Amino acid sequence: MASSDDAHNGLWKPLSQAAQSVHEDTHERIAVDNNRIYFAGLSGTARFAATLAQICKCAAGVLLDGAGFERSSPPAPHGTFAVFLTVGNLDFNYGQVVDLSAKLGELHYAQILRRNDGPHEWAPAGVMEEAFAWFRLMAMKDGRETRDAAFVEEQAAEADKRAKTLALSGDAYGSWLEYRQDAETFDGLSEEEAFFRKRADALKKEKAVLDGTKLDRKEIEEQSSLTDSIYAGMDALRQSGTDDFELRSKKLESQISNLRIHADHEKNSQKLLVDQRTLAGISMEALETGENSCRQRTLQAPVLIWSLRLLPSLMMSWRSRR
Repeated sequence: MASSDDAHNGLWKPLSQAAQSVHEDTHERIAVDNNRIYFAGLSGTARFAATLAQICKCAAGVLLDGAGFERSSPPAPHGTFAVFLTVGNLDFNYGQVVDLSAKLGELHYAQILRRNDGPHEWAPAGVMEEAFAWFRLMAMKDGRETRDAAFVEEQAAEADKRAKTLALSGDAYGSWLEYRQDAETFDGLSEEEAFFRKRADALKKEKAVLDGTKLDRKEIEEQSSLTDSIYAGMDALRQSGTDDFELRSKKLESQISNLRIHADHEKNSQKLLVDQRTLAGISMEALETGENSCRQRTLQAPVLIWSLRLLPSLMMSWRSRR
């Protein structure tokens, strides 16, 4: 496993230079199996990892944490690399990653989505260990690695254990998602695939699963509705002249303040998740807008002052409810 200290969100050129340096350095130092090269990234570097895999056509898989493909470079049908997606339940990109998983399934990618409890940050160690194991299974499936029957059955048992644990905790929807993915993962690898598919088909008919599917979609749509309105206000603020700047600013701050107050008093855990994701997304949007504008030397002084005034309270609200 290799990484560059220079790899972080930003412009394409320094990122591509960092990736090239890692490629050259690793190939000079060690014997690399070029049939089993994987890229990984969090947030903006996840998008870069996906784009790099599309361009080089040299990756067996990509691990995308907290983000998906670039909008300018969406996934093509029948992808040549496997995709392990992971996202936290507090991540502002939660809906985006969930929707990407469904899209990749439609496009016949080898793919899996692992949700975790947390914000927009690297997934827990356990998820990463699962990702490495899953990539090994996919390598065995397409002939990149010699099949290890003991390893396959060990992973099938772990998958069944995860699904049963979710069911015992009362999360029928999560158990169904697990069994459905397990059926796809072990198709052609293990006889357990038939059992996983049978369990998924049985659970699919349960009311809790039907309700869970609807709730997941409702939450994603609610977050989109909240953020779209506020993002539109932020964009108008950037475009406005000094005459109406203060009026627009106060209107936008009022919208965000109301959302923050609502989150602070929300008792429903699922609705609170939506508010927290929205607040986190607004914070990141403001930060990235400031960074990009400073880099391009286009930031207006009033916008900078407004951002500095707003961001501390946004971040405080988001972190206090984690």
